[in-house]
Amino acid sequence: MFKSVFRRQPSPPKSFYTPEGQCVYVIGDIHGCLDPLNRLLEQIERRATHVHPSVSTTLVFVGDLIDRGPQSAQVVERLRLYTHPKIKTVFIMGNHEEVFLDVLNGSLRAMIRWFDWGGRDTARSYGVDNLGLLPIDPEQVLFRLQELVPKLHVDFLSEFQPYHSFGDYVVVHAGLRPRVSLEDQSNKDLRWIREKFLSYRGEFPRKVIHGHTIVDQAENRPNRIAVDTGVYIENGALTAAFLIEDKVEFLTEPS
Repeated sequence: MFKSVFRRQPSPPKSFYTPEGQCVYVIGDIHGCLDPLNRLLEQIERRATHVHPSVSTTLVFVGDLIDRGPQSAQVVERLRLYTHPKIKTVFIMGNHEEVFLDVLNGSLRAMIRWFDWGGRDTARSYGVDNLGLLPIDPEQVLFRLQELVPKLHVDFLSEFQPYHSFGDYVVVHAGLRPRVSLEDQSNKDLRWIREKFLSYRGEFPRKVIHGHTIVDQAENRPNRIAVDTGVYIENGALTAAFLIEDKVEFLTEPS
């Protein structure tokens, strides 16, 4: 018997495509950092106007617009009012928006938890000035927060989507549970999952673009793309993945 001297060659990397005639930018977690957001939007607008004027442009935000950084209220207002003649916007619900809305709906328990995750910074950005009362009179802090957050902001955040699909991709905030169809994913997993998603090496229903978990630099892995580069931390940045046809690039703006 002769042993084969030939080895099976590895399969070429799978290609993923955007819809024909479309390019998409997916922006990672902003966390109340207005200046890098403004600079990144300027980059994207220049490219939409001058570099790719003949294709339609969609801008998808992975969620976590708020908390940790100093200007959450200003970020929400900037994006609530954002329009550009060549750009369509899509907003994904993050875990920080989910908890913020629970707080504004009257949950004291959620508020105490939220303040440990950067909610104090968001409250201050809305002008809440009685945070010293939190240990002794949390109801007053909650009342003040509900009083100062505009209904227009609540309505805007409440309309964020659980996920957004285009071409061979799906954008979610945190990730997907492996071996579960896209339609059967729970909101808890879409907004909170970490290890079971991050360690999975198999295929998902579509290639996943996500934030939620900070990486030193944006990552383009075989089954997922990570775009949360920790804009609110020291030496962090705000990142957008740019996708057109089968190409993926990254744009960054330091904090």
